[in-house]
Amino acid sequence: MQKKDPTIGNRGGAELSSRVTELETAFAKLKQASPSSWQRWLEVSSKLLLPLLLFLLVFIFKDSVQQALESRRLEVSSAQAIEHLLQTLHAAKTELGRAHAAALTLSAYGEAAIMPLVGALEHSSPNTETAVKQGLFVIGLSYPDAVTQSLGTVLSKREGQFRWQTHQAAIEILGNIQRKKGQTELLNYRPLLENGLAAWKRVVRGADNEKYGKTQETLKKALAKFGIDWKPPVTGGEQ
Repeated sequence: MQKKDPTIGNRGGAELSSRVTELETAFAKLKQASPSSWQRWLEVSSKLLLPLLLFLLVFIFKDSVQQALESRRLEVSSAQAIEHLLQTLHAAKTELGRAHAAALTLSAYGEAAIMPLVGALEHSSPNTETAVKQGLFVIGLSYPDAVTQSLGTVLSKREGQFRWQTHQAAIEILGNIQRKKGQTELLNYRPLLENGLAAWKRVVRGADNEKYGKTQETLKKALAKFGIDWKPPVTGGEQ
């Protein structure tokens, strides 16, 4: 086996050292040049390099910019479509078929449609209320935690922010989705319906004795889906 000549490595190192020294010497001479020469060199190099850098940046980020613009166009288009569908659901005389079509189309937007549909419950007619509940349930099949959280927020409000129909719909949907968090929200709501109509009226807009009984029954059915047997107390009237 031929032995490697140790002088080869030494020669290579010497050559590299020599080249570095030459570069350092050239750079030192450039720095020692007159300020005007140094400045002119910077001006010329910047004029040459800046367009090149700009071209490279545009080339590198072109696709990203196009994707961002396309994403923005889709967001605007989606927002306009959602607004149009909500107008259908907010209309007082919307037919049941149109209401169902609008709500199911909205459900295709997933999580983005949850709060708009919850808002639609506040302004719905009997026809659109049925459709909105179905739309929220459909979203809940794919995004159960997000829907559960939003409806739990509805039930946790204690300032009369939501009307009784919205409370009742939230209870019904939580029972249908059957998430552990939903069960907790329903159990947290239960004492409100055990403390009498007067207490419930302070929390829910449009509450009266008949609606109080209906909401108790809705909560009873929802809890039953979690295997909880709840017997609403007879606490109607102004207790």
